[in-house]
Amino acid sequence: MKNLFLLNFTKACHPALDAGSPEKRRLIIRGLRVKPAMTDSSKTTFETAFLGILFLFLTALPLTAQVTTRDNVPYIVPGMTTSLSANGVTVITGSADISNPLTSGWYLFEGTFSYSGTITISGNVNLILADGCNVTVTATGTGAGIDVEGSNSLTVYGQSAGTGTLTANGAGGGAGIGGKGGVAGANGAAGGTITINGGTINATGSTDGEGGGAGIGGGGGGSISGNATDNGGSGGIIIINGGTINATGGDGGGSGSGVGNENGGSGAGIGGGGAYNGGSGGSITISGGSITAQGGNSNGGGAGIGGGGCDHSGSGGTPGSAGTIFILTDMSNIHATGGGHSNGNLVPGASIGAGGGASGSGAGASSYTTNASTNTQYISVTQTTGGTIYAVPSGATGGATDPVKVNSGASQYFVIVPNSDYALISVTVDGNLVSGAPTSYTFTSVTVNTHTITATFAKKQ
Repeated sequence: MKNLFLLNFTKACHPALDAGSPEKRRLIIRGLRVKPAMTDSSKTTFETAFLGILFLFLTALPLTAQVTTRDNVPYIVPGMTTSLSANGVTVITGSADISNPLTSGWYLFEGTFSYSGTITISGNVNLILADGCNVTVTATGTGAGIDVEGSNSLTVYGQSAGTGTLTANGAGGGAGIGGKGGVAGANGAAGGTITINGGTINATGSTDGEGGGAGIGGGGGGSISGNATDNGGSGGIIIINGGTINATGGDGGGSGSGVGNENGGSGAGIGGGGAYNGGSGGSITISGGSITAQGGNSNGGGAGIGGGGCDHSGSGGTPGSAGTIFILTDMSNIHATGGGHSNGNLVPGASIGAGGGASGSGAGASSYTTNASTNTQYISVTQTTGGTIYAVPSGATGGATDPVKVNSGASQYFVIVPNSDYALISVTVDGNLVSGAPTSYTFTSVTVNTHTITATFAKKQ
């Protein structure tokens, strides 16, 4: 078989050459001289050289994906004075093929690249934006740029200079980051748990769906005139502790795939998706960062931060409620603008509050709680020797006699940091062991005054 392959290969390369001819002819392949009458050893040499040349040719082809694993990757947690580091981090550079979901673990975006499609988050994903990186994700179909739904969570970190940039654009009603869009009467998907600790995030909801997707939060519903069953997706759980966030809701009533009579409301900048009935803002806690949020402008406009807009027709649908919104940072760092306009019986979306829609429906109502709230819950924090649990971004360590204070209904993010010569062994929340001993944990929508978190560390051998 090998000899037959070599003979056919030789003739294919040089048709005038007859390996059985007594005449001496030579075949030159990239400087390699092969005589027609070859001994077994020369045949072996030829075959080895040919395969070597083929290998060099293939390895010289441009790669579309470069994925490696790296230890000691630094990242910044708001409120902490020094960088932390993560091990076993999957590094994604170049025009990477990331069509498969990112599963639980640590990832680093590095360099400049664009990706066409949806990055799907499955499990608890920690994403570090390397200083100087510039990554753009543009969805197709009805996808979110970065799909985070249900029980899945995405936590984004920056590095020391905070110059990493992630741009995410939804399609067909999808959020920039959050839930996918619906078509032809289907609901938009609710967002999962999205935590932003650093970097620059530019998130834009789709403008080519029936209901506009949120910049960060829920997907737009597939509105059809007269169909009051489709809803924009809820914003899910959104926590912003740091970074620079530019979030823009998508306009409803677009011309994308599956569009019916184009009556869908617009998405919030941060919060619910637009639809015949706008999606709730969900649970939004903002403890830091610099935020610009613009609701989508067409039909029932989306809130800057809060609910999605609803159908623009005379009877209209129901605008998305504000949900539960906590602003626990200086209001001067937040620039939120509701979308839509006053036109007949229409009311624009609130800057921070409900989505836009028909007057008298609660549209555009401002609703949020500031740091001045006196309704406080407490989380007791304990750890063994060898590490510390920090509340983010306050940096509080909350010992047994000094629990961490949390506004009732708000969310609280913790990071768990072992000392350099210790390892994290286990994390227990409310008496229950958390699988995988995670290095961070989020209490969402805290309304119970009895929460506890405990970490156990052990000396490295």
